[in-house]
Amino acid sequence: MAERQEVLDAISLRLQEVIPALRGSSPEADTDLRDYAEFDSLGVLELLVWIEGEFSLTIPDEELTVESFSTPAKIADYIVARG
Repeated sequence: MAERQEVLDAISLRLQEVIPALRGSSPEADTDLRDYAEFDSLGVLELLVWIEGEFSLTIPDEELTVESFSTPAKIADYIVARG
């Protein structure tokens, strides 16, 4: 599995594609993604599908919590812990 910083960098790049307001600027690790209208159910789903494919993970429904997926840092921690 990749190092946490590599995972965080990959997530930041992907978020710039999913959330137009972030294009051209890397989100901070603790940026609350819920502050962006584009990070709605479709944006979350798009990110989750990418995570599962990119990092060869299956994310069980019961693990889809705000605690795990509200910031780039939390997402990276989740991926690293399960990778």
